[in-house]
Amino acid sequence: MQEKWGIERGGRGDPYERAYRGLRRDVVTGAVLPGDQIVVIEAAKRLGISPTPVREALAHLAGERLIEDRRRHGYFVPLPSWFDLVELYDLCELHLVAALREAGRSGASAPVGATEVEATSVQMDPLGEKFVAVMCLSRNTRLVLAGCSFIDCLAAARRFQVGIYGEDEGLATLSALLSAEDWRQAVAVLCRILRRCRGHAEPVARAMAAAHRARNRADIV
Repeated sequence: MQEKWGIERGGRGDPYERAYRGLRRDVVTGAVLPGDQIVVIEAAKRLGISPTPVREALAHLAGERLIEDRRRHGYFVPLPSWFDLVELYDLCELHLVAALREAGRSGASAPVGATEVEATSVQMDPLGEKFVAVMCLSRNTRLVLAGCSFIDCLAAARRFQVGIYGEDEGLATLSALLSAEDWRQAVAVLCRILRRCRGHAEPVARAMAAAHRARNRADIV
């Protein structure tokens, strides 16, 4: 499946591709909220396909940590703890450093595909967009996909964080560095932004849990 920056994600045709793309879009954009269940039959009906490719796509997304497979209870969008968020931000930072190292070995001067960006059905937030741009500098597809999966897992937490604290002021500096193709400094600034996000992990996780409890109470009423 063609996703942003010309990287393959999913890798199969319809109807699996439609299920994978549609479900991933729902999770990343917040159409399905953290803690909510994804019912296979309902998802299949909405996507206009049979349940089998939906189950396959959900299993794939569970492997990417975007979906939680609760045996005998079904598939749910994860409701992360503060520790989960800290771990994901740490993994993002580690992958950024690895991408810069790979770029140094390959002699890359620009992110792969950055000049011919593929249209994507998933609209990432500004931090996610810049993270993917820097990751693609590595020209290592496996590394890029791993990093993208981690930043996608943080999409819901990022929405809560921006709602509470606003966008990080470092994004303006990061944009300027990316425009100047100063990749090393861009990675340094991006890592600092990720660390500040990590510092907000506990209150963000509490806010996400509170929102989920409020939705449950509203459903009961």
